[in-house]
Amino acid sequence: MKNKIIDAVSLILVHKNEIFAMRRQNYLRAFPGYWAFPGGKVDADEKELDFHYELFDQFDKKLMSALVRETQEELNLDLIEQAQHENIESIHQLGLAITPDFNPYRYATYFFKVTLKEKPKMHVDENEAAFADWLTGDKLMEIYNNGQMLAVPPVIKTYQRLAADTSI
Repeated sequence: MKNKIIDAVSLILVHKNEIFAMRRQNYLRAFPGYWAFPGGKVDADEKELDFHYELFDQFDKKLMSALVRETQEELNLDLIEQAQHENIESIHQLGLAITPDFNPYRYATYFFKVTLKEKPKMHVDENEAAFADWLTGDKLMEIYNNGQMLAVPPVIKTYQRLAADTSI
């Protein structure tokens, strides 16, 4: 029997040549101590955004709604407010990663890169993140290459891609 695939979203915040990076708490059930992007699953009853903004409207409404909700929950950052204050330069879907079928929990994770004009004030949920900060792609790759980073392949590939060029 195949396991059901659940949609999820990941937020990749970028400002100039820096990427917002997080390391998950060691006591979390899923991927403890792993480096990851803020995000989470799309709820089955996810309400669509009642906010229309050109940069959001180009994507699936439930995915955008989940991205906005998860960003608020994990970073205390309101993406709609950022859009209204014209702090979002662009939104791009960088990729989609699907958990292999041997895994008991399967996710189709949509990775969205949000490029910001200014770094916003955020309050990271310390129950989720043991570490969170803005780092350059080169610094992230140094941490990875020194064996100081646990991360799933899509996160590593994203860091590598953005280390080469954050404007992608």
